[in-house]
Amino acid sequence: DNLDRHEHPFTGGDGIDKFTNLAFVLPPLYARTIPPVAEGVFFTTLKNAEPFVTVGLLESTEKGFFKNGATFYASVAVPYKFFDTPSHYVFNATVSSTTLTSLEQSPYVFIPPLNAPLATESNAWTFDFTFDQYLVWDPTTKTGFGLFGMIGASDSNPSPVDIFGHVGVGGNSPIPNRSQDNFGVGYYFNGISNTLEETLSPILRTRDENGFEGFYNFAVTGWSKVSAHVQFIDPFAVGSKTRGFFSIRWKLTF
Repeated sequence: DNLDRHEHPFTGGDGIDKFTNLAFVLPPLYARTIPPVAEGVFFTTLKNAEPFVTVGLLESTEKGFFKNGATFYASVAVPYKFFDTPSHYVFNATVSSTTLTSLEQSPYVFIPPLNAPLATESNAWTFDFTFDQYLVWDPTTKTGFGLFGMIGASDSNPSPVDIFGHVGVGGNSPIPNRSQDNFGVGYYFNGISNTLEETLSPILRTRDENGFEGFYNFAVTGWSKVSAHVQFIDPFAVGSKTRGFFSIRWKLTF
């Protein structure tokens, strides 16, 4: 379950504990190389009880046991602390042997169908850098808040997203006596690949997508949490207005 694997101090969380927008849960940069669920294997070395070097081999799609290519995954954490608070600075890369078209559907993105012959492309890759840095940290309670970010690029064909990035702040609430609450505020940028933009141009004009999400997770008890979320998204379709969303989430732990 790659949703579970993409767990970071301020992002990830399956949309259950932190952000709900996919840009922060499992970035669409990986749409052609890492499916949300896949057969595969990973090996990780540790340094100071933290992941240092990770390599893996997994399916490129959810079509069956390696029926459409394999993805090699590698990540390396920078073994350096810039501050005395916890942090992670990691370089990630994926290379896939998949064969797809620019309009192939994906669990990450819905692409409008186009009744036209499309050339297939073989192989896909991504490269990205992620970081999280606590600015405030209490070693006794292991709580605090800080900054996070990601910037990455892909082959752009057949990948639908060529440039992706997000940045934000999050962690435990700084409000006195509310250290079990958590919050997050983030901005993301989805760069639509030029190939996809040109392919869709006869029926739909597209542009890069921008979005914002903020949430506050209120710990009612040790087994019950209620969170409020707000999102503003500037969609990829030209002419679409900026959309606003508000939601309430309630989590019970038993």
